[in-house]
Amino acid sequence: MYLKILTSLFYIASSIVMYKICKTIGFDDKKSKITSFLWLTHPLAIYSQFIFGQYDIFTVFFILLGIYFYFKNDDFKFSLFFGVALTFKYFAAFIFIILLIYREKNILKIIKQCIIFVIPFAVELLIYISDSAFKQGVFGF
Repeated sequence: MYLKILTSLFYIASSIVMYKICKTIGFDDKKSKITSFLWLTHPLAIYSQFIFGQYDIFTVFFILLGIYFYFKNDDFKFSLFFGVALTFKYFAAFIFIILLIYREKNILKIIKQCIIFVIPFAVELLIYISDSAFKQGVFGF
């Protein structure tokens, strides 16, 4: 039971971020709360969080934070939070690239955003590159 406390906190925090995203894109307070409630009570989310119980919620939380800052037009935090999400699961890269190319057309700004996006993974790689379990887990697939 104690193993799920941290992931459960991230699960609840992700619903708060979902509420903020809804408010940012123009939902009224009631629709934002309903969306957040639906997020918390969706059967697939409940299964993923409480039955399957892996760390996918960390990725989802940081992706939601990235999307929140995407809508707030804070490019640095958008790229940084997607970069942190990348350290957990690599599918965050696909979402990041799609959102980045959708908004940004200047190649220099795209390169700058990609550099910010890769920094968290590069730091993780530098810290753990000498660990054989890390090499097997990350590069062994």
